[in-house]
Amino acid sequence: RADAASAEDIAEAIKTLNFKNAKARYVKQCAAMVLTKFGGKVPHALHDLERLPGVGPKLARLVASVAFGNDRAGVVVDTHVRRVAGRLGWTDAVEKRSAEKTRVKLETFLPRDEWEAATLALIGFGQRTCAPANPRCHECPVAATCPSREARFSPSANRAQTDVEDL
Repeated sequence: RADAASAEDIAEAIKTLNFKNAKARYVKQCAAMVLTKFGGKVPHALHDLERLPGVGPKLARLVASVAFGNDRAGVVVDTHVRRVAGRLGWTDAVEKRSAEKTRVKLETFLPRDEWEAATLALIGFGQRTCAPANPRCHECPVAATCPSREARFSPSANRAQTDVEDL
């Protein structure tokens, strides 16, 4: 049980993750809150999920969608989805700097019943093909129409765009 484990033991279990110590504290705090405020059951509602320590809109939507099958939870926007949406011209300069603004924009044109599939496809595409520093434009199925095709990207420029919603 996560509520009985020490933050150090949890950090050791998730040692391959970034920010493992902060995440370990959040896991411990979440476990305690789920036990005390929600009777030991992880809440299904987005507003209740977002009350949990360390849970923001992205993680709440991910849990609601994947764990509870809520296909109305919304598009889950991580750093990969945000980057791909920006490179494809789906978001403007302001929207692409925020995961939440990117989500709102994507939900205006993606069909609601495709949100979960679009999330998974965009994350995978951003990890494998449209990578941060060295995108594989030559392998990209939409390269012919991509406004960012063959642009040069530097890792430092991508780090500057990371916002707290991506952590």
